[in-house]
Amino acid sequence: MPDGCQVSQTGFARQPFHTEGRDLIVDMVRMAGESREPAGPEEVVAVLEGTARIDCGDESFQLPAGSGLLIAAGLPRRWDIEGEALVYRVRTR
Repeated sequence: MPDGCQVSQTGFARQPFHTEGRDLIVDMVRMAGESREPAGPEEVVAVLEGTARIDCGDESFQLPAGSGLLIAAGLPRRWDIEGEALVYRVRTR
């Protein structure tokens, strides 16, 4: 974990990356198919390419490229992606 500023050269919107700080975990990942995650921390999700359906708790959201979602802490998540999507995720620890 950095004590000061940290730069990630990412080729933003093209190249996946991962970085962590004291309070946040930041990922840009290519996702495909279906995955389930147990109840997690608060999270901001932005779909940069493709389309993702995310179920959080009892709600379902269809997110095309250019859209985002704030997921409250404590909700389980289910991802369903047709093809592939490039997703930017910021989570609290």
